[in-house]
Amino acid sequence: MENVALRWMKEEDIEEVKVLVRKSFHNKKDIVFSTDSFFKDRRSKGLIAVLEKEIVGFIWIDKIDDVFLEKQTFYLRNICVKEEYQNRGIGRRMLLECATIAKQNDIDEITFTSSNYRIASHALYREVGYKIKDTSVFIKNMKEN
Repeated sequence: MENVALRWMKEEDIEEVKVLVRKSFHNKKDIVFSTDSFFKDRRSKGLIAVLEKEIVGFIWIDKIDDVFLEKQTFYLRNICVKEEYQNRGIGRRMLLECATIAKQNDIDEITFTSSNYRIASHALYREVGYKIKDTSVFIKNMKEN
């Protein structure tokens, strides 16, 4: 991708990233960003793609230490690229950068979930080496009864 820079998210990027993530995930209002914990927690970082001062891509990376399995994992969340910049190699480049960072930090695996409707994204994930794990995701909303 021409002239796309990858860098870590800064506090001044948060509002632009919020808009990008919400639009990418169908304007979901339940996507919450806690900037205080995000920037204080050294286990979480945001990788952004910038083109001509515009944030065009984002991946939230959480580092998880599993003491029982004795491994370290990067868990990726909110993987997204602005719609008008998709299919131009930005997502691929960001995922490859996550893998490079993982290798540099002796991370054992990278994992993430993706909704079934994201068919084009799934093709990209396979192309850069990810495999679908046979699993189910269970969620309990603690705000409901």
